[in-house]
Amino acid sequence: LIDSTPDSEVEEKSDYYFRLGELYAKQQRLFRLKAAEAAINVAKAKTPAQKSQLQAIAKKSEDTAKMYLLKAVKTYKGLTDNDTFRNYPKMDMALFYYGYTLQGGKYMKEARAVYDKLLKNYPNSKYVPEAHLAFADYYFEVGQLADAEARYQQVLKFPKTTAYGYAHYKLGWIHLQLARN
Repeated sequence: LIDSTPDSEVEEKSDYYFRLGELYAKQQRLFRLKAAEAAINVAKAKTPAQKSQLQAIAKKSEDTAKMYLLKAVKTYKGLTDNDTFRNYPKMDMALFYYGYTLQGGKYMKEARAVYDKLLKNYPNSKYVPEAHLAFADYYFEVGQLADAEARYQQVLKFPKTTAYGYAHYKLGWIHLQLARN
């Protein structure tokens, strides 16, 4: 549908991109879970043959998950980087899903770049707290506690977000670590 829809049909074509990216991302998550399930079952295997079979299933699922991850990323990138689609009504959602998909694939630097674009271009989006949270968690992980604290404080500006309690919790850890230093 994407190939057969003319660029002049901006809303329709951009929506096709979004839906396709969403489908690929869901497939990626499914196969990532199947790989994890097979890996867990390897430890429970009773015979070397069962273990080998489960390892093959895990590897195949990992490879399939990677393929769908790359397809999702390519599709989301095609939507979010195309200036023709800049007025797509769900662009903030597309950017968030794009960043989330990258984050799930452990492409953290690229995910932060997408979240940064979301924050700059859609400051009133409902996905703003989650984008700040991604930055906060990154800074916390690398030990940049002042930057992490500032980003968690940004999350707290949105008391209705599901990340609100978690941001409070992480701020507690930051204060605890700073008190120890």
